[in-house]
Amino acid sequence: MYNYVDEEQYDNKFLSFQNIRYVETNHSDELSCYGLLFTTQKGIVYYSGDTREIETIKSLIASGKNIDKIYIDTPTANFPGNVHLYIGILQEQIPKEFKSKVFCMHINNDQSIKEAKNVGFNVVETQKDTPFPIHTLDGHAESYTVSSYTDNARASYLQKQIATLKSQINSYSRDAETIRKVQQRKEMEDYEEAKANIVTYAHGLYAEKIDAYMELNFWGKAKALFHGKKPKKLTDQQVIQEYGDQAIDKILAPGVEKHNADKEYQIEKAKKEYANNPEELAKVIEGIEQYYNKQYEDARGYYKPIVDSLKEDGRSR
Repeated sequence: MYNYVDEEQYDNKFLSFQNIRYVETNHSDELSCYGLLFTTQKGIVYYSGDTREIETIKSLIASGKNIDKIYIDTPTANFPGNVHLYIGILQEQIPKEFKSKVFCMHINNDQSIKEAKNVGFNVVETQKDTPFPIHTLDGHAESYTVSSYTDNARASYLQKQIATLKSQINSYSRDAETIRKVQQRKEMEDYEEAKANIVTYAHGLYAEKIDAYMELNFWGKAKALFHGKKPKKLTDQQVIQEYGDQAIDKILAPGVEKHNADKEYQIEKAKKEYANNPEELAKVIEGIEQYYNKQYEDARGYYKPIVDSLKEDGRSR
């Protein structure tokens, strides 16, 4: 399904760069992410991809290598746990003589564009007047890939690129179909597992209720739950009707403690960072609350339709 490549296999294969190297970056705790370093005739071109760290750029500048351009993830959003690099950090830590080499990407609003240009950064644009879409690497009217070649060379290059793209599209279509089938199978497996968990937890809740009554010597109530003097196990449909919604809370319970602890950690971190700015602190805390509440609701929202479906199956039988 996947193709693994050695970065050296692309050495001296392209017109616009001599080689390409991967460099590990820090985007989030859950993901391993990488940026790209291109060696070109004009110097090093760094493409960060999604990142929240500036150490790679600082190391590159400190190395003394000739740097042509730096493409970096630069939103204006600034909050604890941010997975993107706040533009204010770039403004403070990029030396003045390198600011004109910085091209901002992943901008989140018009204000990002204004702030980037005000401090001397560039903003990435896309090329729109070529035979097929090409993302510019230099933000100018001519594509970085073909800017130094004649019209004939440019036409020949584009034809080769089109042929390559067509071949890739066919390959990607086959891969996409395979991936789609795998995803469908995985989604079905996850769905069946979720259904089984809901039924299991619902039976467990029913058993807990019986045990609680019996421990309190509420024998009459315990027997009533069994629908008579002789204990009887409820069917899957019966326990779902009565305990299905509570089963969701039981399933999510192991993760709720960590979820709440993470939320409190982010709030405490924000309180320290914005101790002298109550208005901003209130906004940040509100954002954190909304983020974590949505995470919980999304998790609960996955199971609720399954419970409702199981209830409906029980009514129709």
